[in-house]
Amino acid sequence: MNLKTLGILACLGLCSVAYAENRALLVGLAEYKDPKANLRGPETDISLMKEVIGQLGFKPEQTRTLLNQQATRANILAQMRSWLTEGVGPQDRVIFYYTGHGAQVKDRSGDESDGCDESIVPYDLNVILDDEIQSILQQIKAREVLVMFDSCFSGTVTKSLFGNEDDVEADSKFWDKASTGCGIASNKEYSLDDGALDSIKDTPSQNYIEFSAAAENQVALGALRNGEGSAFTQAVYNGLSTLPKPISFEKLRDYAVDWIKQRAKNRAHTPQLSGPQKWLNTDFYAFGRADDPAPVASAPPVQPITSSSDLFTQLVRKTQFKVEAEPSQPSYRLGEKISFKVRSSKAGYLNIIELDPQGNMVVVFPNKYNDKNQVRAGEVVTLPGQRYGNFDLQAIEPIGKSRVLALVTSEPLNLLNANIGSLAGIFKVMAPEDAPAMTTAVTRAIGIFGPAPTSAPTTTPTPDTTPQPTTAPATPQNYYGAAELTLETTR
Repeated sequence: MNLKTLGILACLGLCSVAYAENRALLVGLAEYKDPKANLRGPETDISLMKEVIGQLGFKPEQTRTLLNQQATRANILAQMRSWLTEGVGPQDRVIFYYTGHGAQVKDRSGDESDGCDESIVPYDLNVILDDEIQSILQQIKAREVLVMFDSCFSGTVTKSLFGNEDDVEADSKFWDKASTGCGIASNKEYSLDDGALDSIKDTPSQNYIEFSAAAENQVALGALRNGEGSAFTQAVYNGLSTLPKPISFEKLRDYAVDWIKQRAKNRAHTPQLSGPQKWLNTDFYAFGRADDPAPVASAPPVQPITSSSDLFTQLVRKTQFKVEAEPSQPSYRLGEKISFKVRSSKAGYLNIIELDPQGNMVVVFPNKYNDKNQVRAGEVVTLPGQRYGNFDLQAIEPIGKSRVLALVTSEPLNLLNANIGSLAGIFKVMAPEDAPAMTTAVTRAIGIFGPAPTSAPTTTPTPDTTPQPTTAPATPQNYYGAAELTLETTR
């Protein structure tokens, strides 16, 4: 079988997006029926994966979790057969993630060249074979699926927890009691097989991405330090948090390989990646949309701008691609904490500007907590939030309705660093008289309000004259997307 991995499906969307049947199933086993099999690490893994899924736009009602005693063989198979298949259509996305013990057992179907089937080990220690998982995956009608197994052999689904420091006690995630003649890993005795199966495989015929912790002849590691997740899940999480954007699956896999080698040294294992190459090269946060790039409309004519309010209106009305913005609630009392989410269908530079009832503007993002405002296509940006600045945003005077503009530009635009307005705490504040300068900065980045660029002249024959040069229709060099939400402050 080809499935050797721990999984996440990148399904992206806010509540207004019509992907109602996107599904995620997370399975984590830190406790087992036999206490001798208990592990440290999987509960942290589940927490990390929930955070990643939240950043991808999954809502709690789109995610189910089986943890410890809930994760029996019967429950795991039942949830896979129902939650991941029933009601899921060809435009939906599905996630399956497993972290816990794994094992190898003798191949019963004759489809394994090494004579061993890989398996995961549920709470009741009644293994689920890779053949069974593969059969269920083939029944999922989703557009794309991403599966990950954080376990040994991810090929041979086991995982060992080794302490990388003298004062860290370690558990073993390799469940050898199920391994009848199989389960001999090249690095089980700490001798590193450096890349014997170090692979990124292009498998164009499958409709899912496989991202696994280890090669099929390797034991994988759990938490290398107290408080961390298992080595592979922690590496994936750290890569998504630190790598420059955009982050392709291939870049993320390479980061995980290097991170595990540096931390685990001679106990290292080699994460594997397979799937259609066009998906492996795409941005992790744009997974599922490699064949469906967001369109960019041609620039419409823009009328003269007379005020900040007019600028907001025209940008939203003439947006060239989809940007969505959504507050956590429609109104806030004075002193209440405010939060909202923004998602752009194209990558770019995000600026969020509030226009209060008195005509003053506040650049909510970027701010002094985070002045880096580049965002990925399809990424759900939560403000305030851990990734983009865990600051407090509270409802303050004046009372009334404020307009909030979320603007994404292809050209770098950072209104925090622009020479406009003044800092008030962590935010840039602009008075009504700063509106013309702000408008100029925005329109310069958008590149469509000024003289339109032209292409090279072509020649067209005209009657009774020699050929005369004509100019092909102009197209904007830059593009933008915009969305507006309303925040009401009450007493």
